[in-house]
Amino acid sequence: MEQEKGVRFDLFEVYLIIFAIIVLICFACIIFLYGIMKKKTIDDERLDKLIHVGKWMIVSVFITTATSAISIGFKEWDQKLKEILFFDKYTERIINLTGPYIWNKRAQYSAYFSAVAPNGNIREGWKNYNKFVQDNINELERIKNKLKFLENKNINNGLTKKEREIMDSLSLKYDELNLNFTNSFTSITSSANRENLNGLVYIQVFGVEQKKKIEGFANSLRSKGLSVPGIENVEDKAKPPEVASVRYFYNEDINLATKVAEQLTSKGYKNATIVRLRGMEVAAGTIEVWLSKSD
Repeated sequence: MEQEKGVRFDLFEVYLIIFAIIVLICFACIIFLYGIMKKKTIDDERLDKLIHVGKWMIVSVFITTATSAISIGFKEWDQKLKEILFFDKYTERIINLTGPYIWNKRAQYSAYFSAVAPNGNIREGWKNYNKFVQDNINELERIKNKLKFLENKNINNGLTKKEREIMDSLSLKYDELNLNFTNSFTSITSSANRENLNGLVYIQVFGVEQKKKIEGFANSLRSKGLSVPGIENVEDKAKPPEVASVRYFYNEDINLATKVAEQLTSKGYKNATIVRLRGMEVAAGTIEVWLSKSD
């Protein structure tokens, strides 16, 4: 039973209190009978009746209460063990989460279980873990905001040496906090070094002429096994980079991005740069190609 203030009274604890009271009563009765016997203030017949009542209390009440307390104690222990096993199953599931925004997923699980778990160590554990998860989310958000500025600046080769060092340091910290997990949609690590590649490449251009010019590049990627959707003209939707860029989102995609950049360079886009971006919820193996206004 749980009261409004969150104080939980286990039936086992109630029985232990009753059991302790009965023990004290029995002990007091024994002392009382011993005193009577020593002083001989009542006759033997009445004394026998008192002793009989004392035996009844010990056998009928004392032993029965003790047996009930032990039985309930085992039942509650079994129930708590089942609760631990139940939550342990979800703990393993949370630990094995993969993909971007794993901390947000963990926050949802831990917030739910910190609300529905029984009072005690299990609930407190989930509350503490939820706070740990929230702290990681806040730290990742802080790093991501700084990286976003530096990575956008890096697209146009506008970073100073000091800024590049800061970006590299933040990138390492971001990957460490985010456990460097990728989505399980596509696995490209082993295939990136083969002639036929697996991956998804989006191409953004600025103008109809660029779209016609880049068709040969798109077909060459398709011939190597890459999926290349229709080329998107973003002339009125986005700001073009100063130089063409090949953008990837996970460490595991660096080889794939390099292969795409090599293909782009072979088609005449000599100044194309490779850029890592973070914090976007995309599948592993996703690459974006952006042409500059002058290409």
